[in-house]
Amino acid sequence: MNENPLVTFAVLAFNQEKYIREAVNGALSQTYRPLEVIISDDCSVDNTFKIIREIISEYDGVHEVIVRQNQDNQGLIQHVNYITSIMKGEILVMAAGDDISIPNRTNTLVSKFVDNPKAQLVHSEVTEIAEDGDVVSR
Repeated sequence: MNENPLVTFAVLAFNQEKYIREAVNGALSQTYRPLEVIISDDCSVDNTFKIIREIISEYDGVHEVIVRQNQDNQGLIQHVNYITSIMKGEILVMAAGDDISIPNRTNTLVSKFVDNPKAQLVHSEVTEIAEDGDVVSR
């Protein structure tokens, strides 16, 4: 493969105002190119969408960014189905509104797809962080 495939990095949020800033910044910090970033809110009733708009209004990076909000709460599966219907990428990387992604997450996942052409799903490991910021032991 000579060219990197277009990848869509989607952050799906719902009432996650405490964590959405870190989740969006994690998506925007991805080092992979070319990357389409979709930040999608499922009709939050807290300040989640307001925070998303604030962050994106200050963003001047290289990624194409789409910000959207459902008019009615769709629930997880319908929300995912909608994102897959509008995404342009060949590969979808998904994150929740309380996930913090490290900058090379997309690079790592895409390399696994490229190295394993029969793969249909690749996921990354998770480090759980407690409310107080401590890493939860496993």
